[in-house]
This record gives sequence, structure tokens and C-alpha cells, in this order.
Amino acid sequence: MESEVRRREAKTQLKAQVKRSAKRRRGIAQMRSIADGIDVDPDPDGNEPSLDTFQNSSPKQTHSTSVESSSEHTTLSTAAPTELEIGFISVYMDYVFPILFPFYRPYITRGGRSWLLSLAMTNHGFMSSVMSMSSLFLSLIPADLSVEHGSCASDTWDELQKQANVALGSIQRDLQSLRDRGVENSLVDSVHLLANMMQQLSFELAIMPSGNWQTHLDAAIDLFKQILKHHGKTGSTPQMSAVLSNLHRPSLAANALNTEQGAFQFFSSILLVADIISGTVLNRGAKLLTYHSELRDIALHQQPSLDLEEITGCQTWVLLAIGDISTLSRWKTDQMMSGELSRTELISRATSIEEVLHKGLERIDRHDERDRNSESVQPLASLLNQLGPPNGQPRDLSGGRLTLTRIWIYAARMYLLSVKLDGEANASELQTSVDQAISSFGMVTSIPWLRWLAWPLCVTGVHASKEQRPAVRGIIESMCSLKAFGTTRSTFDIIEKVWQNQDAGKEYLNLSTCLGSLGYKALLV
Repeated sequence: MESEVRRREAKTQLKAQVKRSAKRRRGIAQMRSIADGIDVDPDPDGNEPSLDTFQNSSPKQTHSTSVESSSEHTTLSTAAPTELEIGFISVYMDYVFPILFPFYRPYITRGGRSWLLSLAMTNHGFMSSVMSMSSLFLSLIPADLSVEHGSCASDTWDELQKQANVALGSIQRDLQSLRDRGVENSLVDSVHLLANMMQQLSFELAIMPSGNWQTHLDAAIDLFKQILKHHGKTGSTPQMSAVLSNLHRPSLAANALNTEQGAFQFFSSILLVADIISGTVLNRGAKLLTYHSELRDIALHQQPSLDLEEITGCQTWVLLAIGDISTLSRWKTDQMMSGELSRTELISRATSIEEVLHKGLERIDRHDERDRNSESVQPLASLLNQLGPPNGQPRDLSGGRLTLTRIWIYAARMYLLSVKLDGEANASELQTSVDQAISSFGMVTSIPWLRWLAWPLCVTGVHASKEQRPAVRGIIESMCSLKAFGTTRSTFDIIEKVWQNQDAGKEYLNLSTCLGSLGYKALLV
């Protein structure tokens, strides 16, 4: 009990320190300038916004230039890592990363997670972010709750703040360097900066829920667009696969991803997921909607350039459908404001999305039934590819993972119904979807998996009837060990806040309003 009190006091102290820190305030202001600087207003000649405004007069490099020929100046670490750094890397690789991203277990034939270790060992800013996250975990999830842990936790919190400031400073320096040379001349630097930005976003969401995530996300989105603009063109439309191709260099294994390919693929996937979910928070379509077409067009037998299921455990097409619902919600709002809303058109657009969800659910049911009726002996290579990290769960491509996709589908249905219908007309359908989601939540036994269900849980909770609330509270209680994470804590608080307001007779206009009920817009990723 005393240990818990000390931990809370240490956490409160850290929050106060972070809030007061002049360095961090300057860092947040700098991150706002990142978003403004990368996506500047078009010039009088009508050219597209880019980092050109900040470039010197160095010669331009075409999008097709490969990674070997670019001049890279990212903040690299040339010295061998210290014993302390190696310890933090080990904690991050073996424990922190598998908890944060339990579904990301790339095949051994693709290089596994070796790119992550390589990036941490060579990029100073990324190393600092790794040490920050490891420090956070060592403080919040101690292995030893003895009396001595209090002073140890305090030291770890100090290390956390120190490394967080170093990571933020690294982003600022790398950004300035990128402005000087231009994204078109700096593919590898741009990918490293994108990785550090997304790590910073993850850190902000984990430690202290607030509205600051919009600054980091907007900056990362603008940088991503510039990377695609200069290094992703194979024709008229930028392609993420083209960026991966331009990052290619000879490796020991033909199919293994190198450091930059792995970083771009992984952090771009997180970015796309965060962009989609942020649309539900801000009541707008995804800013990266243009790039969804590449993910939609991938045939089932092809290896996708990005796989959002590796991040969320939910099949990519469901997340894209959620992005479509956000676009529909924004359209509905705009039409209502102009007094031109056509109910017929709204129902038509909603029905097309509803059909996508319905057909997808049918495919999952067929797949699940087929898996239960078939058993096969897999070759050694396949078994190796399914092995997870220490203390992790095996790679599960059916069973449990399909349950997660079902939960996301049910949550997407609730979201769609809240946009499509008004008042009591949708109560019965909503409660059916809530019941289905609650039932599926009961089939998820992995705690790390539940962390990535924050958004579906929140959608389920705010649409639950009074009779369904005890079941939702049961799910929340099963996730109590995740309350150390900011997004999980925000999820619980939003649900309780909405219930309190509903009991007081206050109804929310849409999901976006619910997600902003705590006084800030909560990004539940």
C-alpha cells in the first residue's frame, strides 16, 4: 500500500515537473512550428506546400534516388552504448515493446525486430526515447515492491525526464537539419525523424493524457506526406511501397527489412492508425485518406506494404471503414450546418459502409469455422515464424486475433449507427452491437491485447444502456493493471463521465463530443 502511495506521489511530482519544465514548453512550441513549417502555405506561383521554404540552394534530388546516394545527417550515435543503455535497450526489447505492441511479431525470414535494435543503437534521439519508455515501465510496473523501491523509483523518474528532454531536443535538431537540406535530399533522415516523432507521441499518450498529441500527430502527418511526395511516386499517385523500394539496400537475407525499411513500415502503420482514430475524436475524415487506396487495393495473396493488423490486432479493412465513417460524420455535420442535409443521401452512404462491415464479418465467421475444422503439421520455418518474444504469446493468425477484429467491427457498427440515426430509432440496434462486443471482450484473455481495445471499449461503454453497464464495468475491472497507461485511464474516465452526464439528463451529440468530455480530446491508441 505504501509503495502504491509512493508511486502515485512520484508520478504526480513528475507531471508537475514536466508541466513546469521550460525546456518542455519550448519543445511543445517547437513541435507546433514543425507542423506549420512542414506544411507551409502555397507560394504565389501555386507550388505545393513543402519544406522548400526552409531549404538552401543545394541541388534537388529526384524521388527515385536510392538510399545509398543520399547525404544523411541524422543525429547518429557513434560511440558504443554504455552498460546502462544496453540495460534499457534490453528492457525495452524484451518487455516494454511486447506490451506496447503485442501483435507486432514479423517473420524471422523478414528480419524479425532486428531493425528496432539497430535503430536504437545508431540513433541518439531514438535511444533516448527508448530509455524514457523503459524508465516509465520500471517505475510504474516494478518487479520489487519493497521499501527500497521508493528511492529507486524517484531516480528512475529523474532519468525518464532527462531522456525525454534529450529525445525532444534531438527531434528539434534533426528537424532543423532537415529544413536546411530538404526532404527530397534526405530520405533516411526523414524516416528517422518520423520514427522519433511517433515515439514522442507514444510517450505523451502513455505518461500524461492531454491535447498535446495533436501537435505531434500533425507534424508527423506533414512529414509523412513530404516523404511520399518526394520518394513515393511511381506514377501519378504516391505509393508507400515505392518508399520502401527506395529504402532498399543489399542485405544478408533477400526478404529481410533493413533498419530504415522496418522503421518506415512500422511507424507509418502507427501513424495511419492514429490518424484514423483521431478522425473520430475531431469529427473529421482522416488526413491521410489519399493513401488508404493502396491498402484497399492489395490482393489477398500479396504482401501489403503496410499491415495495420500488426499494430492493432484488427484487420486493416475495418480500420479503413472507421475512417470512412469519420468522413461521413464530417459530411453530415457540414450538411446540417448548411441546412442541406438529405436523409436519403445519408442513409445511402451509411448503407454502403454497413455492407462492407457485414460482408467482412461473414468472411471472418467462415474463416473461424474453417480453422476449427482443420489441423495441420507445420514445417519448422512456419513454427519459427510464429514464435513470439520472451514471455509473449505465440503469433496467432486466427482464433484470438479474429475475436479482436470482431470487437472492432461491432464498435464500428455502433459508431456508424450513431451517425446514421438519431434518437430512439437506433437504440435496439445499438444495444445488440453492445451485447455482441461485450460477449467478444470476454473471449480476450491477453492483458496486452486489451490495451489496443481502448477505442472499441470506449465506444461500447458510451453506447451501453444502464442494464449493460455492469458488464462494461466488468471489462474495465479486468483491465485494471493497464491503468498506468494514459490512454486506458482516459478510456475509463470517459465512460464514467458520459454515464454520469447521461444519468443527469445530458445527451451527447456524437462520439467526438464523448471523446472530448474530459476537457481535452482523448486519442485512444
